[in-house]
Amino acid sequence: MASARTPSVFVDDSDPRIVYQQMAPDENVRATDIAQFATSPIYGTLHATTFLSGTFTFDFEGTSIGAFFTSNSTTSALKTCVVDNVQQDVVLEENGASVVCQTSNPLQPGKHTLIVSITTVFLDEGDLVLFDYIQYTPSGADTSGEDIVYYTGDPTIKLSSSGQVLETGGTLDLDFIGYSLSVFVDFSSADSHSPSNVSYAIDGGEPLIFTIENFASTENSDVDAALVLQTPVFSAGQHHLHLIFLGSSETVPFNLNRIIVQNSNFRTSDLNPFPPISSVVQGQINTPSSSSVLSGPPVTTPAPPIASSLRHPISSVLPPSSSNQSAALLPSGRGRLDGIHLGLALGIAVAVIGCLICCLCIFIHRRRKMFVPSDGTLHPDVFARPYLLPKILRLDFGNWRIIPGRSPEDQTKHKRRCTTISPPRSQLAAPAAAYVDAPKRTYIPDNSNLDLPPAYGEP
Repeated sequence: MASARTPSVFVDDSDPRIVYQQMAPDENVRATDIAQFATSPIYGTLHATTFLSGTFTFDFEGTSIGAFFTSNSTTSALKTCVVDNVQQDVVLEENGASVVCQTSNPLQPGKHTLIVSITTVFLDEGDLVLFDYIQYTPSGADTSGEDIVYYTGDPTIKLSSSGQVLETGGTLDLDFIGYSLSVFVDFSSADSHSPSNVSYAIDGGEPLIFTIENFASTENSDVDAALVLQTPVFSAGQHHLHLIFLGSSETVPFNLNRIIVQNSNFRTSDLNPFPPISSVVQGQINTPSSSSVLSGPPVTTPAPPIASSLRHPISSVLPPSSSNQSAALLPSGRGRLDGIHLGLALGIAVAVIGCLICCLCIFIHRRRKMFVPSDGTLHPDVFARPYLLPKILRLDFGNWRIIPGRSPEDQTKHKRRCTTISPPRSQLAAPAAAYVDAPKRTYIPDNSNLDLPPAYGEP
């Protein structure tokens, strides 16, 4: 994306401006295991399809845009990635952190529409498609009322070191407009796993100390954009962040990935502070030297009276964290896909069984519609068989009666209606009986003296 290292507007998947069809927050994910993702779900929320397919639409004013999915999402499931009805690229980021539907070329400044369609019909077991956020480059300089993301290398972020890794006592400064912010760093399994302390202060206030831990592992050797700080909410407006790294060369490094400033007018609830306020130490911090570094976890003290300044009650999902506090989201969407496949299999089985039952009923009904003609002989299609038929397929002609005085047409109609109303027996002709000469297929009157083989005799 063209705006990969410039300030961009950040739109979380929970933003009400994103219009979803057959998609909803994934309730099957749990905050338990960071190793499932190469990058933490931003703001701790994800969206997934509610059935076999789903679509989301977003209108924006900008020159480039990208829709970001978790790194374990399947690219083949993104069937449509269009801006203004023009197909765009679907790529896996170079660091493998996200699957992105992004613009192939810069857009003309102005209003545009992004449409992304997802299908999970042909996904293998365990494959997932989890939508995380949208990021776009605005057409103009006015970004008021929007969350803004700043990447390492942006001149707005002032680092004391030349690179993105802070040395012992290194500082980070940022002037921003908003009411809270999130800080994300990168972890590697090759780095130290000893915790480091970090302090921060807003607008020159009392410094707060928190601890970061390296939760990269052999299963996920590189963890990008792991949340290490979510500030409490303060009054909206101009603010200044001052951060100091209190670790050493023997503790986990502070490798900055990005900072997201929250200033959106569309958020319905504030994000939970992270680390939790109860684990943050308030006090004066002196910049340490390399020989006097706070490398262990800080001593927990009573929480500072900062929660009372929140603009709204905090009700959002806790953000992901390190192994002993919270973590990223663990997908269990496999169970949902297994349920869909099982439901389809059961539906097909029921349909096949239903068809077989219908065919059997039609066959039995057609067999029972056969009747004795008015002339007292058997129907030409009915012939004797040398073996006994199953009881369900036997025909009983003993109940058929010929009613005197009716025309053959009326008698046939009467017999087909299977009426149970009959005249007195004295007025009825005796039921006709017949024997069949099977080899010649001829019909013989009932008073015939023709000898038949025993198998063809009347029972």
